[in-house]
Amino acid sequence: MDEVHKVYNTGGFRDNALLPIVIELQERSYASALFLTATFTLERWEVLKISLDNHIAYKKLGRPAQPIEVINLEKGDQYTFITMIEKRLEDARKLNQPGKPCKKILIRLNNRKKCELVAAYFEKECQAKCLIVHSRNKNDSSVNAMFYKQQIPMNIELLFSTSILDEGINLNNGQDEIDSIYVIGKTAHPEELVQYLGRLRNAVAPCFIVIHTSLATNHLMDVEKFHQTKQARLKKITDQMSKISGIIQDVSADLDFFSGPDRPKLRTFERVAKLNETFLSWCDAKLFGQYSGKVVQNFPSLAALSYLLDSSASYEDFHYFNLRVKQLLPEAQLRLSKDSHLQTPAHILEFVKEMNEVTKEQFCSSIDDAMFIF
Repeated sequence: MDEVHKVYNTGGFRDNALLPIVIELQERSYASALFLTATFTLERWEVLKISLDNHIAYKKLGRPAQPIEVINLEKGDQYTFITMIEKRLEDARKLNQPGKPCKKILIRLNNRKKCELVAAYFEKECQAKCLIVHSRNKNDSSVNAMFYKQQIPMNIELLFSTSILDEGINLNNGQDEIDSIYVIGKTAHPEELVQYLGRLRNAVAPCFIVIHTSLATNHLMDVEKFHQTKQARLKKITDQMSKISGIIQDVSADLDFFSGPDRPKLRTFERVAKLNETFLSWCDAKLFGQYSGKVVQNFPSLAALSYLLDSSASYEDFHYFNLRVKQLLPEAQLRLSKDSHLQTPAHILEFVKEMNEVTKEQFCSSIDDAMFIF
Protein backbone atom coordinates (compact mmCIF):
# COMPACT_ATOMS: atom_id res chain seq x y z
CA MET A 1 0.00 0.00 0.00
CA ASP A 2 1.72 3.15 -1.23
CA GLU A 3 1.15 6.67 0.15
CA VAL A 4 -0.23 5.02 3.28
CA HIS A 5 -0.50 8.31 5.17
CA LYS A 6 -3.65 8.91 3.10
CA VAL A 7 -5.38 6.23 5.18
CA TYR A 8 -5.42 8.52 8.21
CA ASN A 9 -5.67 11.93 6.56
CA THR A 10 -8.48 11.43 4.02
CA GLY A 11 -11.02 9.71 6.25
CA GLY A 12 -13.03 12.90 6.48
CA PHE A 13 -14.33 12.40 2.92
CA ARG A 14 -13.15 8.91 1.88
CA ASP A 15 -14.20 6.96 4.97
CA ASN A 16 -16.62 4.66 3.13
CA ALA A 17 -13.84 3.45 0.85
CA LEU A 18 -11.21 3.22 3.58
CA LEU A 19 -13.23 1.54 6.34
CA PRO A 20 -13.29 -1.99 4.82
CA ILE A 21 -9.55 -1.80 4.16
CA VAL A 22 -8.81 -0.67 7.72
CA ILE A 23 -10.93 -3.43 9.28
CA GLU A 24 -9.30 -6.12 7.13
CA LEU A 25 -5.87 -4.81 8.15
CA GLN A 26 -6.90 -4.72 11.82
CA GLU A 27 -7.96 -8.36 11.57
CA ARG A 28 -4.78 -9.28 9.66
CA SER A 29 -6.72 -10.81 6.80
CA TYR A 30 -3.60 -10.61 4.63
CA ALA A 31 -0.61 -12.85 5.23
CA SER A 32 1.66 -9.83 4.95
CA ALA A 33 1.30 -6.14 4.27
CA LEU A 34 3.89 -3.54 3.29
CA PHE A 35 3.07 0.13 3.85
CA LEU A 36 5.08 2.83 2.06
CA THR A 37 5.21 6.57 2.68
CA ALA A 38 7.71 9.41 2.70
CA THR A 39 5.91 11.10 5.60
CA PHE A 40 4.69 9.16 8.61
CA THR A 41 3.29 10.33 11.94
CA LEU A 42 2.95 7.36 14.28
CA GLU A 43 0.44 9.08 16.59
CA ARG A 44 -2.00 9.54 13.69
CA TRP A 45 -1.55 5.94 12.55
CA GLU A 46 -2.29 4.58 16.02
CA VAL A 47 -5.85 5.95 15.84
CA LEU A 48 -6.54 3.38 13.10
CA LYS A 49 -5.76 0.50 15.51
CA ILE A 50 -3.62 -1.24 12.87
CA SER A 51 -0.62 -2.84 14.57
CA LEU A 52 2.85 -2.74 13.04
CA ASP A 53 5.45 -5.48 13.43
CA ASN A 54 8.35 -3.49 12.00
CA HIS A 55 9.04 0.14 11.24
CA ILE A 56 11.90 0.68 8.80
CA ALA A 57 13.10 4.21 8.05
CA TYR A 58 15.42 5.11 5.18
CA LYS A 59 17.29 8.39 5.00
CA LYS A 60 18.90 9.84 1.91
CA LEU A 61 22.34 11.21 2.69
CA GLY A 62 23.69 14.42 1.24
CA ARG A 63 20.34 16.00 0.43
CA PRO A 64 20.61 19.76 -0.15
CA ALA A 65 19.12 22.17 2.37
CA GLN A 66 15.50 23.19 1.78
CA PRO A 67 14.94 26.87 2.60
CA ILE A 68 11.46 27.62 3.96
CA GLU A 69 10.38 31.11 4.94
CA VAL A 70 7.14 31.69 6.82
CA ILE A 71 5.87 35.18 5.98
CA ASN A 72 3.29 36.64 8.35
CA LEU A 73 1.38 39.50 6.69
CA GLU A 74 0.19 41.36 9.77
CA LYS A 75 -2.00 43.78 7.79
CA GLY A 76 -2.79 41.43 4.95
CA ASP A 77 -5.82 39.38 4.01
CA GLN A 78 -6.49 36.25 1.98
CA TYR A 79 -5.53 37.97 -1.30
CA THR A 80 -2.43 39.94 -0.28
CA PHE A 81 -0.13 37.13 -1.43
CA ILE A 82 -1.05 38.02 -5.03
CA THR A 83 1.06 41.17 -4.75
CA MET A 84 4.06 39.14 -3.60
CA ILE A 85 3.78 36.68 -6.48
CA GLU A 86 3.38 39.56 -8.96
CA LYS A 87 6.74 40.96 -7.86
CA ARG A 88 8.33 37.51 -7.91
CA LEU A 89 7.01 36.86 -11.42
CA GLU A 90 8.35 40.21 -12.62
CA ASP A 91 11.83 39.38 -11.30
CA ALA A 92 11.71 35.82 -12.66
CA ARG A 93 10.87 37.04 -16.15
CA LYS A 94 14.08 39.06 -16.22
CA LEU A 95 16.01 35.78 -16.02
CA ASN A 96 14.23 34.10 -18.94
CA GLN A 97 16.30 33.32 -22.01
CA PRO A 98 15.05 32.93 -25.61
CA GLY A 99 14.47 29.32 -26.63
CA LYS A 100 14.70 27.99 -23.09
CA PRO A 101 11.99 27.05 -20.57
CA CYS A 102 10.67 30.05 -18.67
CA LYS A 103 11.08 30.36 -14.93
CA LYS A 104 8.25 28.70 -13.04
CA ILE A 105 6.51 29.50 -9.76
CA LEU A 106 4.47 26.81 -8.00
CA ILE A 107 1.52 27.96 -5.88
CA ARG A 108 -0.34 25.61 -3.53
CA LEU A 109 -3.71 27.17 -2.82
CA ASN A 110 -5.98 24.52 -1.36
CA ASN A 111 -9.21 25.93 -2.73
CA ARG A 112 -10.36 25.12 -6.24
CA LYS A 113 -12.30 28.35 -6.84
CA LYS A 114 -9.48 30.53 -5.51
CA CYS A 115 -7.01 28.77 -7.79
CA GLU A 116 -9.18 29.65 -10.77
CA LEU A 117 -9.79 33.21 -9.58
CA VAL A 118 -6.13 34.02 -8.92
CA ALA A 119 -5.02 32.38 -12.17
CA ALA A 120 -7.60 34.50 -14.03
CA TYR A 121 -6.11 37.61 -12.42
CA PHE A 122 -2.57 36.78 -13.54
CA GLU A 123 -3.71 35.86 -17.04
CA LYS A 124 -5.54 39.18 -17.40
CA GLU A 125 -3.27 41.60 -15.56
CA CYS A 126 0.16 40.04 -16.21
CA GLN A 127 -0.53 38.01 -19.39
CA ALA A 128 0.94 35.07 -17.50
CA LYS A 129 0.84 31.50 -18.79
CA CYS A 130 -0.93 29.55 -16.04
CA LEU A 131 -1.80 25.91 -15.45
CA ILE A 132 -4.35 24.90 -12.81
CA VAL A 133 -4.55 21.42 -11.29
CA HIS A 134 -7.46 20.36 -9.08
CA SER A 135 -9.94 17.50 -8.76
CA ARG A 136 -12.36 18.88 -11.36
CA ASN A 137 -9.85 19.30 -14.20
CA LYS A 138 -7.43 16.44 -13.53
CA ASN A 139 -8.56 14.75 -16.77
CA ASP A 140 -8.04 17.81 -18.97
CA SER A 141 -5.57 17.28 -21.80
CA SER A 142 -3.15 19.95 -20.53
CA VAL A 143 -3.07 18.44 -17.03
CA ASN A 144 -2.78 14.88 -18.35
CA ALA A 145 0.12 15.94 -20.55
CA MET A 146 2.00 17.20 -17.49
CA PHE A 147 1.22 14.00 -15.57
CA TYR A 148 2.34 11.84 -18.50
CA LYS A 149 5.56 13.74 -19.19
CA GLN A 150 6.19 14.33 -15.47
CA GLN A 151 7.22 17.86 -16.28
CA ILE A 152 5.69 21.32 -16.13
CA PRO A 153 5.32 22.50 -19.75
CA MET A 154 8.05 24.73 -21.11
CA ASN A 155 5.89 27.86 -21.49
CA ILE A 156 4.04 27.69 -18.15
CA GLU A 157 5.02 30.42 -15.68
CA LEU A 158 2.58 29.77 -12.81
CA LEU A 159 1.38 26.35 -11.67
CA PHE A 160 -1.63 26.58 -9.34
CA SER A 161 -2.73 23.46 -7.50
CA THR A 162 -4.77 22.21 -4.59
CA SER A 163 -3.65 19.36 -2.35
CA ILE A 164 -4.23 16.99 -5.28
CA LEU A 165 -0.62 17.60 -6.30
CA ASP A 166 0.79 16.56 -2.92
CA GLU A 167 1.33 12.94 -3.94
CA GLY A 168 1.56 10.61 -6.89
CA ILE A 169 3.28 12.86 -9.41
CA ASN A 170 6.94 13.56 -10.12
CA LEU A 171 7.99 16.86 -11.65
CA ASN A 172 11.37 16.47 -13.31
CA ASN A 173 12.00 20.08 -14.29
CA GLY A 174 15.60 21.14 -13.76
CA GLN A 175 17.02 23.40 -11.09
CA ASP A 176 17.34 26.27 -13.58
CA GLU A 177 13.59 26.15 -14.37
CA ILE A 178 12.01 26.38 -10.91
CA ASP A 179 12.05 29.86 -9.41
CA SER A 180 10.10 29.40 -6.17
CA ILE A 181 7.27 27.68 -4.33
CA TYR A 182 4.42 29.41 -2.50
CA VAL A 183 2.17 27.67 0.02
CA ILE A 184 -0.79 29.88 0.89
CA GLY A 185 -2.41 29.80 4.33
CA LYS A 186 -2.28 27.35 7.20
CA THR A 187 -4.11 24.53 5.46
CA ALA A 188 -1.07 22.32 4.84
CA HIS A 189 -0.24 19.83 7.60
CA PRO A 190 3.56 19.46 7.93
CA GLU A 191 3.19 16.10 6.16
CA GLU A 192 1.43 17.76 3.22
CA LEU A 193 4.04 20.50 3.03
CA VAL A 194 6.87 17.97 2.83
CA GLN A 195 4.98 15.86 0.29
CA TYR A 196 4.35 18.92 -1.88
CA LEU A 197 7.99 19.96 -1.81
CA GLY A 198 8.91 16.40 -2.74
CA ARG A 199 7.17 16.65 -6.12
CA LEU A 200 10.27 18.38 -7.48
CA ARG A 201 12.70 15.54 -8.17
CA ASN A 202 15.56 17.49 -9.75
CA ALA A 203 15.25 20.91 -8.13
CA VAL A 204 15.28 22.57 -4.72
CA ALA A 205 13.58 25.96 -4.75
CA PRO A 206 12.95 28.47 -1.95
CA CYS A 207 9.56 27.90 -0.35
CA PHE A 208 7.43 30.72 1.06
CA ILE A 209 4.52 29.94 3.38
CA VAL A 210 2.32 33.05 3.34
CA ILE A 211 -0.13 33.56 6.21
CA HIS A 212 -2.23 36.54 7.26
CA THR A 213 -3.34 35.35 10.71
CA SER A 214 -1.29 35.42 13.89
CA LEU A 215 1.57 33.01 14.61
CA ALA A 216 3.12 33.00 18.08
CA THR A 217 6.89 33.05 18.62
CA ASN A 218 7.57 31.96 22.17
CA HIS A 219 11.37 31.74 22.40
CA LEU A 220 11.12 30.27 25.90
CA MET A 221 8.96 27.37 24.78
CA ASP A 222 10.15 23.83 25.43
CA VAL A 223 8.99 22.54 22.04
CA GLU A 224 9.54 18.88 22.87
CA LYS A 225 7.42 19.15 25.99
CA PHE A 226 4.80 21.16 24.10
CA HIS A 227 4.71 18.44 21.46
CA GLN A 228 4.28 15.68 24.04
CA THR A 229 1.47 17.61 25.74
CA LYS A 230 -0.38 18.19 22.47
CA GLN A 231 -0.05 14.59 21.36
CA ALA A 232 -1.16 13.28 24.76
CA ARG A 233 -4.25 15.49 24.63
CA LEU A 234 -5.04 14.33 21.10
CA LYS A 235 -4.67 10.70 22.16
CA LYS A 236 -7.01 11.26 25.09
CA ILE A 237 -9.64 12.78 22.79
CA THR A 238 -9.52 9.98 20.22
CA ASP A 239 -9.35 7.23 22.85
CA GLN A 240 -12.43 8.56 24.63
CA MET A 241 -14.37 9.03 21.39
CA SER A 242 -13.40 5.53 20.30
CA LYS A 243 -14.60 4.20 23.64
CA ILE A 244 -17.95 5.99 23.27
CA SER A 245 -18.49 4.64 19.75
CA GLY A 246 -17.46 1.16 20.87
CA ILE A 247 -20.06 1.15 23.65
CA ILE A 248 -22.80 2.38 21.32
CA GLN A 249 -21.76 -0.20 18.72
CA ASP A 250 -22.28 -2.98 21.31
CA VAL A 251 -25.61 -1.51 22.46
CA SER A 252 -26.75 -1.27 18.84
CA ALA A 253 -26.14 -4.99 18.37
CA ASP A 254 -27.94 -5.85 21.63
CA LEU A 255 -31.01 -3.79 20.70
CA ASP A 256 -31.56 -5.99 17.66
CA PHE A 257 -32.56 -8.84 19.98
CA PHE A 258 -35.59 -6.82 21.08
CA SER A 259 -36.94 -5.93 17.67
CA GLY A 260 -40.45 -7.05 16.74
CA PRO A 261 -43.77 -5.96 15.23
CA ASP A 262 -44.10 -3.07 17.68
CA ARG A 263 -40.43 -2.15 17.46
CA PRO A 264 -39.22 -2.62 13.88
CA LYS A 265 -35.54 -3.22 13.38
CA LEU A 266 -33.73 -0.34 11.72
CA ARG A 267 -31.72 -1.16 8.65
CA THR A 268 -28.00 -0.81 9.24
CA PHE A 269 -27.47 2.18 6.97
CA GLU A 270 -30.41 3.97 8.63
CA ARG A 271 -28.95 3.39 12.08
CA VAL A 272 -25.51 4.57 10.96
CA ALA A 273 -27.03 7.72 9.45
CA LYS A 274 -28.98 8.53 12.63
CA LEU A 275 -25.98 7.95 14.88
CA ASN A 276 -23.66 10.05 12.73
CA GLU A 277 -26.23 12.83 12.51
CA THR A 278 -26.25 12.91 16.31
CA PHE A 279 -22.48 13.00 16.80
CA LEU A 280 -21.20 14.86 13.72
CA SER A 281 -22.16 18.33 14.97
CA TRP A 282 -20.62 17.55 18.35
CA CYS A 283 -17.24 16.13 17.41
CA ASP A 284 -16.75 16.86 13.67
CA ALA A 285 -16.33 13.17 12.91
CA LYS A 286 -18.57 10.37 11.73
CA LEU A 287 -18.04 7.89 14.56
CA PHE A 288 -19.89 5.04 12.88
CA GLY A 289 -19.78 3.14 9.63
CA GLN A 290 -21.23 0.03 8.05
CA TYR A 291 -19.34 -3.19 7.38
CA SER A 292 -20.63 -6.71 6.71
CA GLY A 293 -24.14 -5.58 7.58
CA LYS A 294 -23.14 -4.32 11.02
CA VAL A 295 -22.65 -0.97 12.71
CA VAL A 296 -18.91 -0.54 13.33
CA GLN A 297 -16.55 2.18 14.55
CA ASN A 298 -15.48 4.55 11.79
CA PHE A 299 -11.73 4.54 12.37
CA PRO A 300 -10.77 6.51 9.21
CA SER A 301 -13.09 9.39 10.11
CA LEU A 302 -11.76 9.53 13.67
CA ALA A 303 -8.17 9.43 12.40
CA ALA A 304 -8.95 12.28 10.00
CA LEU A 305 -10.28 14.37 12.89
CA SER A 306 -7.07 13.68 14.82
CA TYR A 307 -5.07 14.73 11.75
CA LEU A 308 -7.08 17.94 11.35
CA LEU A 309 -6.60 18.91 15.01
CA ASP A 310 -2.91 18.08 14.76
CA SER A 311 -2.58 20.27 11.68
CA SER A 312 -4.17 23.20 13.50
CA ALA A 313 -1.91 22.68 16.53
CA SER A 314 1.18 22.71 14.29
CA TYR A 315 0.59 26.39 13.50
CA GLU A 316 0.17 27.56 17.10
CA ASP A 317 3.80 28.62 17.37
CA PHE A 318 6.59 29.04 14.82
CA HIS A 319 9.11 27.10 16.89
CA TYR A 320 6.71 24.18 17.17
CA PHE A 321 5.99 24.32 13.43
CA ASN A 322 9.74 24.27 12.86
CA LEU A 323 10.04 21.11 14.96
CA ARG A 324 7.19 19.34 13.17
CA VAL A 325 8.59 20.07 9.71
CA LYS A 326 12.12 19.00 10.67
CA GLN A 327 10.82 15.74 12.10
CA LEU A 328 9.81 14.89 8.54
CA LEU A 329 12.42 16.86 6.60
CA PRO A 330 15.62 17.27 8.67
CA GLU A 331 17.34 19.35 5.97
CA ALA A 332 14.65 22.03 6.12
CA GLN A 333 15.91 25.46 7.16
CA LEU A 334 13.00 27.54 8.44
CA ARG A 335 12.87 31.20 9.29
CA LEU A 336 10.06 33.60 10.14
CA SER A 337 9.57 37.11 8.78
CA LYS A 338 6.81 39.57 9.59
CA ASP A 339 5.51 42.24 7.25
CA SER A 340 3.59 45.00 9.01
CA HIS A 341 2.98 47.15 5.91
CA LEU A 342 1.86 45.10 2.91
CA GLN A 343 -1.87 45.23 2.19
CA THR A 344 -4.01 44.12 -0.71
CA PRO A 345 -4.12 46.87 -3.37
CA ALA A 346 -7.54 48.25 -4.32
CA HIS A 347 -7.33 47.00 -7.92
CA ILE A 348 -6.96 43.39 -6.75
CA LEU A 349 -9.94 43.69 -4.41
CA GLU A 350 -11.94 45.22 -7.26
CA PHE A 351 -10.99 42.34 -9.56
CA VAL A 352 -12.08 39.79 -6.94
CA LYS A 353 -15.37 41.63 -6.47
CA GLU A 354 -16.05 41.70 -10.22
CA MET A 355 -15.25 38.01 -10.62
CA ASN A 356 -17.53 37.08 -7.74
CA GLU A 357 -20.35 39.13 -9.28
CA VAL A 358 -19.84 37.42 -12.65
CA THR A 359 -19.92 34.02 -10.97
CA LYS A 360 -23.12 34.95 -9.15
CA GLU A 361 -24.74 36.14 -12.40
CA GLN A 362 -23.73 32.95 -14.20
CA PHE A 363 -25.20 30.88 -11.38
CA CYS A 364 -28.51 32.78 -11.43
CA SER A 365 -28.79 32.65 -15.22
CA SER A 366 -28.26 28.87 -15.23
CA ILE A 367 -31.10 28.06 -12.81
CA ASP A 368 -33.87 28.06 -15.45
CA ASP A 369 -31.85 25.84 -17.81
CA ALA A 370 -31.00 23.49 -14.97
CA MET A 371 -34.65 23.19 -13.92
CA PHE A 372 -35.67 22.56 -17.55
CA ILE A 373 -33.08 19.75 -17.84
CA PHE A 374 -34.23 18.35 -14.49
